[in-house]
Amino acid sequence: LQVSMVVVQVMFTVDIEKNIENHDELQKCLNTYVAFTDEAVKLLRVEKSLKHWNILNSIIISYLYQRDVIELLISTQTTSLNDFSWFAQAKHYYKPPNKNGTSIEEQISSVKINLLGIDTEYGYEYMKPTGRLVLTPLTLKCFRTLILSSKLDYFNALHGPGGVGKTETVKDYCRLMGRMCIVLNCSEAVTSNLTGRLIKGVAASRVWVLFDDFNRMSMNIVSVVAQQLGIIRRAGIIGKQKSKFEFEGETLILEKKSNLFLT
Repeated sequence: LQVSMVVVQVMFTVDIEKNIENHDELQKCLNTYVAFTDEAVKLLRVEKSLKHWNILNSIIISYLYQRDVIELLISTQTTSLNDFSWFAQAKHYYKPPNKNGTSIEEQISSVKINLLGIDTEYGYEYMKPTGRLVLTPLTLKCFRTLILSSKLDYFNALHGPGGVGKTETVKDYCRLMGRMCIVLNCSEAVTSNLTGRLIKGVAASRVWVLFDDFNRMSMNIVSVVAQQLGIIRRAGIIGKQKSKFEFEGETLILEKKSNLFLT
């Protein structure tokens, strides 16, 4: 599923950036992606394997998002890569390996996600074939807010009434970035020792963690968690990729690619 989704999204980015100045070519791209969607729907109707069904379902959702983006570009007369209509979309870029490179990073291929001009390296974490969310304008606004917050070295919190999909939006954002997301269902049984151990593990790894129903924890625990997060954020503001900091009597190395979400 991950390989299929990344390939679909990389090819979409290549097609749009190659033809964005010519609206006749964009119209041809629109017709092509509509045809891709119809063909995928036909395959979905006869697919009996649940795994392959989930893969086709996710690809169809991606095609629908791409169709909507092309329609937006045509309707807004977008002719530049710097126009906000395209600048604000999630774009995947593939960097081929450079065999003549002097470092290991240059000699291996990589995938990056660009959103609002912020480049994020794809996480390459394994994720089982599960359904993806339909990317509505509100979902994309949440994605933009999350990536801007992470860029400014803040943690991320989505606020709103229960049952509207905050948790699923964060999980789908993690899937988009190829990152593993650990969900902690908060309640009054959660202790400061538990949150401390979890936060230490997250800070020293590339794992992203989501505190679900954060408001259910007692105020005493919330106060301790706020102090723990403050220590990590102050260590992250230094700006280094990896920096040492003291946390509850232990010296840890902060991994800048870690992240934390609250809903």
